[in-house]
Amino acid sequence: MAIAKGGRVGRLILLHLTLIGIGSCGIPSTSFLPPVPVDKVFYPIPAETSYKFTIPDPSTINADIFDGFEIYYKFFRTPTVLEFIDENGDVALSDPASHIQLQNAGYARLAASTETPSDLPHYPLILLTDAEKDEIDLAIELDFSNYAGHLPTSLHGSIQLVRSLKGASGERLLKGFSPSHFTEADSDLPQGFNPSAESEITISLYVLSYGNNFSDFDFDIYSSAVYLGKTDLSLSIL
Repeated sequence: MAIAKGGRVGRLILLHLTLIGIGSCGIPSTSFLPPVPVDKVFYPIPAETSYKFTIPDPSTINADIFDGFEIYYKFFRTPTVLEFIDENGDVALSDPASHIQLQNAGYARLAASTETPSDLPHYPLILLTDAEKDEIDLAIELDFSNYAGHLPTSLHGSIQLVRSLKGASGERLLKGFSPSHFTEADSDLPQGFNPSAESEITISLYVLSYGNNFSDFDFDIYSSAVYLGKTDLSLSIL
């Protein structure tokens, strides 16, 4: 069972219409990507790990700019997570939030297991074909179970998801979600968190549309961020 979100639709629509209005008044507008519709996000209830969202309405998408989606994550201590996350997402973030605000709040992008730390990230994480961009009901599903041999995966593209974090010297690291992959030195864990002394940790997820406008040399374009939900991950090594 999944629950559809309907919280912040009005503000996101208003933002969209405002930007369209600016462009129609003769003022040069920057490249714009619509966010995932908030009322088309289905997030897991407790004990479930499957996330699903549909793509923005194809009539609002410039297919020459829109490439797919980026997913950002942050870990929280499970016993105190409700102090920081409510039904609308991270209470420390503005609404809507940008990818810069996510990064400043300690969120990091998820990566694909096929990436290598020494190379540039593969943008976007979830790539859509031109045909898929026209599918109004196309749903993207993420499975974040990490127990009994399961690993977080994007079912679209069969992408095994990994964490992106920084090493002691600032180098880029990629690590998995298996309980044995978590260590106390990991930069993406809450300060002072010892995974060997905890049985679980909570992950919070946001999705952003992503694209590039090569005709205007406008690269790495992001929509505003939309909250996908949170899940408790197991840290117990069986």
